[in-house]
Amino acid sequence: MSRIIPNVCYAGEFQKYYCPVCGKEIFNEGYKDPCAHLLFSYVIEGGDFEYVAPRIGNLVEELAKEDDPDIDPVEYVLEKVNSESILCFTIVIEGIGCGPVSISDCIAIDFDNTL
Repeated sequence: MSRIIPNVCYAGEFQKYYCPVCGKEIFNEGYKDPCAHLLFSYVIEGGDFEYVAPRIGNLVEELAKEDDPDIDPVEYVLEKVNSESILCFTIVIEGIGCGPVSISDCIAIDFDNTL
């Protein structure tokens, strides 16, 4: 079973995050050139996957067909993939817009993927 670790929170200027396996930047421009280890990126506030690795695209399509509003999309995908090599964590970005704002992005990294 995959593990989820606590949130990584920061406020202020955007910081870069890198894949712990290959060192490639995780949030590159629109995930145009993602590293092979990035499994997915899910924005909690938007309720949508921002990036999905091609090898699990079918799982996200299955999830879209589910009619249960109580399903946690992140847990659903992690349970279906069922791998001990996945690290899933949440990055929470906080700041001030017209009041306090934040965005939470769940990132899943597959340490065993070599594709």
